[in-house]
Amino acid sequence: MEGQKFSTLFIDEAAQALEAACWIPIRRASRVIFAGDHCQLPPTVKSIAALKADLGKTLMERIVENKPEVVTLLKVQYRMNEQIMRFSSDWFYHGEVESAPQIKYRGILDYDHPMLWFDTSEIEVGNDELPFTSNL
Repeated sequence: MEGQKFSTLFIDEAAQALEAACWIPIRRASRVIFAGDHCQLPPTVKSIAALKADLGKTLMERIVENKPEVVTLLKVQYRMNEQIMRFSSDWFYHGEVESAPQIKYRGILDYDHPMLWFDTSEIEVGNDELPFTSNL
């Protein structure tokens, strides 16, 4: 690919792409588009030395921190029921993400409950005890 140039480079799952790996194709592009979510899975870095050298942070994370004005949050999601999505929207995105109307109430079965919350703060568990048992 020596001498070849590209007008646009699209890096999908950029929040997991190691910075060094991104710079290789970036050198051959006039414009770069990163797609991904830095609030989800981080890159896999197996080297302690690399982590200590700050190589565990992706280029996308650096852009989010240093140039937030160039970052766009996709505010409509098409994957999951509103009740499931609401937690991540509130926790990571200040409640800005909404479910598309056609999947807002999506369930697998008619009697499906997409999410159930259990308060476990009152449960005392010893080292060899399980917090609950089942007779299945």
